[in-house]
Amino acid sequence: MAWKGFLRFIVKLVFVIALFLTIFLVSFAQLTNKEAIKPVINDLLSAQLQRGIGEANLGEAHAQLVQECGNKEAIEREFSGMMVSVNCAELNATPPSGLMNLLILSLFDSLYNKKYDCSLIECLTKPDKSNLLVLFNASTNVMFWRLFNIFLIITIIFAAISVLISEKWFKEVRSIGIRCLTIGATFFIIGFLTNFKKAHTLRQLL
Repeated sequence: MAWKGFLRFIVKLVFVIALFLTIFLVSFAQLTNKEAIKPVINDLLSAQLQRGIGEANLGEAHAQLVQECGNKEAIEREFSGMMVSVNCAELNATPPSGLMNLLILSLFDSLYNKKYDCSLIECLTKPDKSNLLVLFNASTNVMFWRLFNIFLIITIIFAAISVLISEKWFKEVRSIGIRCLTIGATFFIIGFLTNFKKAHTLRQLL
């Protein structure tokens, strides 16, 4: 009957859209994962801090920070145009040669865990380029994973419905597998190419 064909079309359409969004969301969730983005950002921060401080001035900078700490728990200092929050206990336990790594880790944590006063969409539409770093943020990563879980469930449900209402279930299962492979392969290629552009994008934002 005509309505059954229409129902199968709607179910398949919803399944394909949900599958597309599921793979899209998991791709971005992995891209913005802390461990995935950390090496790229740390390399960029290291380059900026070395220009601002220099290896030769590490001892002097370390001594100034230790003196400024005193009995405080933490202090904030500007290096190369970036505000860095330094934990004084960690600073006192760090030799001058390890100051750069300490500053890099502190900067990364502050950038990745920064709380924005705008939603993801609002931040992306603002003219300030620094707000684009919201894409590489812990809260955004959590949002991507939550949405992925939702759309994964929707995908599984509509895949099951598609098989149940199909007259040839084996053919439908094979068709679902082909769609998964096709869309998955597409995002794999896109993700592979995106990794080459990620560092360039972050370099412009930092």
